[in-house]
Amino acid sequence: MEYQSPGSSLDYLLDLTNFLASGETLSSITWTLESGLTKTGGQVDTTTGSTIQVEADASSAGKACRLVAEAVTNAGNTISRTWFIKIQHQIV
Repeated sequence: MEYQSPGSSLDYLLDLTNFLASGETLSSITWTLESGLTKTGGQVDTTTGSTIQVEADASSAGKACRLVAEAVTNAGNTISRTWFIKIQHQIV
């Protein structure tokens, strides 16, 4: 589980190299963010090489949210990965 403070904006990155066969590349990426997380406006999803990225803003504390990345490859394979994110104030 990841933790994110309310009102904060964080980048989530994932390297999918180990999930790709030789010569396979990423063709598209779809992000699904549950209520409590918002994809930051103007942020471009990237499929540079085998690394995917999204920037997410967190809303109110006390929510547990899922952020799902679904990548499709040039071979037609689908790779799905999920982050579980708890939105809470961080105690330092």
